[in-house]
Amino acid sequence: VQKVNKSTVKKIRSKRYIAVAEKVDKNKKYPVAEAIELAKETASTKFEGSVELHIKLSEKKGKKKGVDELARGIFHLPHGSGKTVKVAVLDENMVEEIFKTKKVNFDVAIATPALMPKLGKIAKILGPKGKMPNPKTGTVTEDPEKIKAEIEKGKAEYKVDSSNVIHQMVGKTGWESEKIRENFAAVMQTLPKNRIVSVSLTTTMGPGIKVEY
Repeated sequence: VQKVNKSTVKKIRSKRYIAVAEKVDKNKKYPVAEAIELAKETASTKFEGSVELHIKLSEKKGKKKGVDELARGIFHLPHGSGKTVKVAVLDENMVEEIFKTKKVNFDVAIATPALMPKLGKIAKILGPKGKMPNPKTGTVTEDPEKIKAEIEKGKAEYKVDSSNVIHQMVGKTGWESEKIRENFAAVMQTLPKNRIVSVSLTTTMGPGIKVEY
């Protein structure tokens, strides 16, 4: 069987997508407010889609090139991401259930420091899914209920992908533009400007829009 090179396969776009994509100047960087309005206008789905922010970071430079402190972290979104996040506060019973069933029915897991040694038996289940509690993201804590409430209100964990890009949902196409703008600002304020290479906004199945930063 001959393998297909995905990079050479042309994407088939719908007439609706082609029509809205023509409204976006691919060579222009839009001011934030204008980019948000354009993103909402060019949303190509009939349902309420997501508004997503994509940030390309530069490689870490300097003498300490080892661990990149921006590789993963936390955004505090004032209006939440628009996505319902299921948060689980792990206990010994849940650890045993996950170990037996190999099933994970939550988006984020929180654990106390005392429980962490017992999570070793399910590390190979949670780890590949990116759901292992981690002190760096605040999901290992002495006050798990407080952190759970913060996450449900808009505390979002991020992790850069293999291309050094952060993908973060900042709202829904049906939201007021001001809410999306405030979430956008919260994300940008978290990251050092000298590490940002490019910023773009897009909606579910919508065209990418370059943004001034």
